Amino acid sequence: MTSNIPSAVATYFAAEEAHDQNRLSGDDYIAALRDLDAWQPATPRDFVHKFIAMCNDGNPPNHERLQRLIEEARAIVAIAPAPDRWTAAFQAEQEAREAAERFHVETVQRTYRAYDAGEASWDEVTAAEETYGSFSSALYGAVGALLETAAPSWWAVAKKLRMGCEEGYFDASDEAHKALQAILADVERLSGEA
Repeated sequence: MTSNIPSAVATYFAAEEAHDQNRLSGDDYIAALRDLDAWQPATPRDFVHKFIAMCNDGNPPNHERLQRLIEEARAIVAIAPAPDRWTAAFQAEQEAREAAERFHVETVQRTYRAYDAGEASWDEVTAAEETYGSFSSALYGAVGALLETAAPSWWAVAKKLRMGCEEGYFDASDEAHKALQAILADVERLSGEA
């Protein structure tokens, strides 16, 4: 265990390992999972650790847990002082993107290769894809939080527009409308029209 892993996450991983080795009951393992679920991360890095732990057993978090994770990511951005909100939101988006990309390379692609070699079942491929869907949903939430965070500069406005276009975020959804309203507010504020 490295010192940068939050204790709530380390405790959950220890419980998972003990359960896998039949040294911990199923009820105690579920209690550890609930404790992790209830733990509120205070930093973007803590959030990423929690998200990875919640997806670690190969099963994506259920819809309710995933919504709580997205709200926790938004709360982390909201508690930062105003000048640092953009930085916190940007870091959270980058870490969510890196976690999703790492999971795709290390798990999804590896599972597909194992399936092609006859060493994995289609159920394992499906489970990997479903878990990756949770990573993608968390990334989508992090992108949305960044797009809704006040941009400190024209560069940040351009970054938000580029990211929204690249991610296909600007559709007819309520989330896209909120993001575009935030970008409009950025433009008005930075141009002195607000």
